[in-house]
Order: sequence, then structure tokens, then C-alpha cells
Amino acid sequence: MLPSENSGATMPSVAVSGAGTVQGARHQERALTNRLGGEDDGNMWLTLGSAAVGVALLDKWTKRLIAARPAGRWSVAIAPGVSIRHLRASARGVAPGVFVAGWLLTATALLAAMWTGRVFTSPAAWVGIGAALGGAASNVHDRLRHGCIVDFVCVGWWPAFNVADTAIVVGAAVALVFLR
Repeated sequence: MLPSENSGATMPSVAVSGAGTVQGARHQERALTNRLGGEDDGNMWLTLGSAAVGVALLDKWTKRLIAARPAGRWSVAIAPGVSIRHLRASARGVAPGVFVAGWLLTATALLAAMWTGRVFTSPAAWVGIGAALGGAASNVHDRLRHGCIVDFVCVGWWPAFNVADTAIVVGAAVALVFLR
């Protein structure tokens, strides 16, 4: 017969904090689930996807506006040293397969880093990565579909660029600033 059954004696209760309790185990399980693509990661992927799609659509829209006019035959000054001009950038010496493979490897590495939940934990970093991936995807699409990329922003001696190029550079910078 156990002491608690008949004698009125009770078993001492032991308070265990952290992982030793059922609540602690559930907390650790929830944290692991969140880190590996669980319920809270929905916001991360929605933020990244929204930024990527938004940048890609904006880039496609601006390129369509610019491409409606003949390449290289016009220029509009919008500020001192800054003009809009339709230029086509071809990838001389870069095979399309190498270009796409490089983009896919970079995108896979970034998404894997985000998936672990250890490197890019800030929503600002998610937006930055999404913007960079959206810009890169838009340029890859143009390269594969048209064989060239439409560039139209000319700033002094700097090579011409477009919305996608800007999103890649600014997005990567934002992600690095908010790197964990």
C-alpha cells in the first residue's frame, strides 16, 4: 500500500521549470515547428512572397511602358544627371543556363537560410530578400523570354539599370542591415 492511499500522507509535489514540464516540452516543440516552417512562419513567407510579386509586377509594368517606345532613340531628363532612356542589355559571354543556375543557387541558399529561422528573423529582412528575389526573377524571366533585359534609368557615368536591379541592390542591403 502506498503512503498516499491510506495514511493521509501525500506525495511531495515537485515543480520543474523549463523543458522538464509538459508546458516546457510543448514550448520547445512549438519553437522547433515555427523554425521549421510551422504556423508562425506563414507571416514570413507571405511577407517575402508579397514583396517578390510586388517588385516583379512593378518591374514588368515599367519595362512595358519603356519598351513601347523605340530603343535608344529618345531620352527624357528627369533631374540633373538623371535621364530615362530605353536600352536593351544583352548578356554577352554569359550563357543563359549559367545565368539561371546562378540565380537558382542564390535563391535556394537565401530561402534555406530563412527556413531555418536563425539568420533572417526580422520582417524588414524578409521584405528585403523578397524584393531582391522578385527583381532577380523578373530579370531572369526577361533574359530567358526576350534574350535581353530592358534598362532605362541612366545616372551619369553609371551603367543603365531598371526597377529590378534597384530592388536587388536595395533589398540585399536591407536584408544585410537586419541580419541576425
